[in-house]
Amino acid sequence: MLRIRSFTVQNLEEGCVTDSSNPAFWWELESTGKDVKQTCAELTVGDWTVKLAGENRAVYRGASLRSFTRYRAELCVTDNHGENASAELFFETGRMGAPWIGRWISDGAYRFTEKKASPVPMHFRKCLNLTKRVKRAVLYSTAMGIYQFYADGERVGGDYFAPGFTAYGKQLQYQTYDLTEQFENCGTHILTAVVGGGWAVGRYTYKERCRIYANRQALLAEVRIWFEDGSEQVIGTGSDWEVSMNGPFLAAEFYNGESFDARRMAMLGHAGDRTDAANQTDGWHPAREEKLRIHPDIIAQYGDPVRAHEVFHPVAVTRSPSGKIIFDFGQNLAGVIRIRLKGSAGQRITITHAEVLMDGELYREPLRSARQEAIYILKDGVQEYAPSLTYMGFRYAAVEGAEIMALSDAADQAAEIRSSSCAAAVEAYHQRSSFTSAGEAENPTASEGDLPQILRVEAVALYSDIRDNGSFSCSNPDLNRLQENIRWGAKSNFVDIPTDCPQRDERLGWTGDIALFSRTAVYNFDMSRFLGKWLRDVKAEQRWGGGIPMIVPFVKVYWQWELVVTMAVDHWGDACILVPWAEYLSKGDPSILREMYPVMEKYLRACRFWAGLFSFGKRRYIWKLLHHYGDWCAPGVDMWTWMRRGKYTATACLSNSAAIVSRISEILGKKENAAKYRKLHEDTADAYRSLLMDPDGRVRDEFQTAYVLPLYYGMLQGEDRKKAAEHLARMVRKNGYHIGTGFPGTPYVLFALADNGYPQEAFRMLLNDTCPSWLYEVKTGGTTIWERWDALREDGSCNTGEGDGTGGMVSFNHYASGAVGDFFYRRIAGIEPLEAGYRRFRIRPLICRDEENNGRFFLTQARGSVRGAYGEIVSDWKIVDDTFEIHIRVPAGTTCRAELPDGSCHEVGSGSWTYAVTVVKGEEGVQSEDHENC
Repeated sequence: MLRIRSFTVQNLEEGCVTDSSNPAFWWELESTGKDVKQTCAELTVGDWTVKLAGENRAVYRGASLRSFTRYRAELCVTDNHGENASAELFFETGRMGAPWIGRWISDGAYRFTEKKASPVPMHFRKCLNLTKRVKRAVLYSTAMGIYQFYADGERVGGDYFAPGFTAYGKQLQYQTYDLTEQFENCGTHILTAVVGGGWAVGRYTYKERCRIYANRQALLAEVRIWFEDGSEQVIGTGSDWEVSMNGPFLAAEFYNGESFDARRMAMLGHAGDRTDAANQTDGWHPAREEKLRIHPDIIAQYGDPVRAHEVFHPVAVTRSPSGKIIFDFGQNLAGVIRIRLKGSAGQRITITHAEVLMDGELYREPLRSARQEAIYILKDGVQEYAPSLTYMGFRYAAVEGAEIMALSDAADQAAEIRSSSCAAAVEAYHQRSSFTSAGEAENPTASEGDLPQILRVEAVALYSDIRDNGSFSCSNPDLNRLQENIRWGAKSNFVDIPTDCPQRDERLGWTGDIALFSRTAVYNFDMSRFLGKWLRDVKAEQRWGGGIPMIVPFVKVYWQWELVVTMAVDHWGDACILVPWAEYLSKGDPSILREMYPVMEKYLRACRFWAGLFSFGKRRYIWKLLHHYGDWCAPGVDMWTWMRRGKYTATACLSNSAAIVSRISEILGKKENAAKYRKLHEDTADAYRSLLMDPDGRVRDEFQTAYVLPLYYGMLQGEDRKKAAEHLARMVRKNGYHIGTGFPGTPYVLFALADNGYPQEAFRMLLNDTCPSWLYEVKTGGTTIWERWDALREDGSCNTGEGDGTGGMVSFNHYASGAVGDFFYRRIAGIEPLEAGYRRFRIRPLICRDEENNGRFFLTQARGSVRGAYGEIVSDWKIVDDTFEIHIRVPAGTTCRAELPDGSCHEVGSGSWTYAVTVVKGEEGVQSEDHENC
């Protein structure tokens, strides 16, 4: 039976609102048969129809789409067995460039002049008197700052931090929200919005800049209402809206957190929430039109919005020595606390957040100037609060100013107050039997004291609405935990842009982190819209000389010259090549390559300029100038040593990027460019071998990354490659199989070993659980990836980089070194594309015996799955008594080359396949020539 498993427009199955004149459609097939291929597909949108043979994507080329219009797309597919399937979807066009009737508005009386601060949130409102029945109502809105709307007191939509962070000087997203249900009844309705400073106006970067894009917040919105009688009304922002600086949101910024006064919730349209105090301080007055100093294109949302996802209950509750109640949620994450309380108006609680504990207290030194706190002022009665204009990076949260009513068995069966000094006082609150199955007290009663009572507390993860795309598990529980750490490190840093960390006073869009992690990212998640959005900013932020900023969207960080003067910097700037290449390999859509190709070429010209400046002969390819982060975060050495290694990392990076752009040129039909960049790759590789290595293939002042990069990037051949691999393996053994690489080498070190005859060294490094190693982080209780390999030292102290030049740089949620996940999928599970989008792919698991452990296999089972452009691929293998058995799932429309440990090979089409072979000792492993890693 044939069915259409997925049918998308602009990479969305539903809810698509687009301003694209040529939206892209994509579909996946699923069948119970074998060797199934699409022979015909017919896609219809309005009066336009296209027929395709084997392709599973199409771009609309029909008549011009009308703005504010709902369209239906119909798809009919036939396979080579005569089976048929059909599907439909609906999408809407947005404004499509139509002029805004609404105007930018702000509080003209508000002067935000403070330094190193964020503005007071602005509250806007409009009363609508609807006298006719509404057929449909839609809100189109954006802001300078971050905003959220309320309709009659109820929050509109589930987005956080709209309109998202983009290169605001060039492009700004607007959002679309359906208000039909809220306006179902005739009468008066109140539409309210709150706008915080966010990225545009609020404090941002560790140099605490503010007013980066605007002098104060501003709002732009329109409500379009279609009535049952056929008439239409448009209500836009203007001077007939009201604004107040005295709403319930007292303060909001990403670093310091949020302050909220529940007594003022009536100002959001909540009837019955108003107190006398709030009545006297509403401060509503007419808004004024605002003239922005930037003029971006305003485009319907094209990235994934930030949404609420997993909810965590406490796994432990303790009383700190200072008296705070500390909740441990068991998972480091980016998000907020959701707390349910009973109390009286005017009572105040403070919630602070941190990633680790030291001596029973929240350890907040790594946060630097970020306070990461939420202050909540109660109204009367039972109430619930969760910040919505900020997010924190945390595993632990401390509550001050409240007491625990009780602890829920459902939420946390193991929770207990362990501090003996307060055990008796807290005992009274542990009335477990008074909880419902939802973990909430049924009949809370006031305590003997005056403090508000905590009825329930949860941690809510916030990250962009990326969908799962792959999974990995194996016979080693620690590697399974590492896989979860990799995923959570990514989720925590995919908050609208790819950040470096979610907690301290940074959270910037560092290009190097995502450049090196992108191959792992596209295995674990569907990154199409997320990366597509960010790459638009990369393109917009590229400077005339070809340089790519270190952080995108670009915000100058004064007194750090490479973050003021944009230049080409190895691996960081190469995000403009590595990221679209990873996405192309995953999904097979060449449009991302066409879009970024001019950026790539311009960037490579900049790299060549700096490499060749003041140099002659082969030294023109040794890239020393102008700035490099080098072997960033390599263990055991300081920042200056990382950066001194820059000529090695940069030269290798230039060779690799040239090789990739050569392949991209071939894909795009640019044969002359392909030859040009291939020669650049070869000449740069030759210079590295000739000038940075001795005749024996040894690097002066050896470090692991200096061998890893030329091996993985295909820069060495024959005996040169063999010698470099020997030197790397020797260094790894001498170092006790500990990791010795920084950012550039970490994604590739296991490949460099395993693909060159040293799989045992690769597995021993992977499975090492002493510092520095991936599993050391797991063994010490880490639930995400760390910035430093020894962020938490073996003696229990925290490495904040005292005296190493990094300015207190340590994060326990820094995803870059999780790029080892690429090895899980491509080597352990063995899933690797032979053609972009996995139209053709290989499954060849790497299995290896540990000769120091009686020849036992390092792993005896693994399962990996990934969704390519055509559907889900599965590799599921196990070894029992030297028999290797593998189950393979191949999507419709694709072919798989299954290469087994006994040397046999099977070319198969779609369907499920099982093979079993005997593993002969000494014949397992991988030959280096079989892989093209770039």
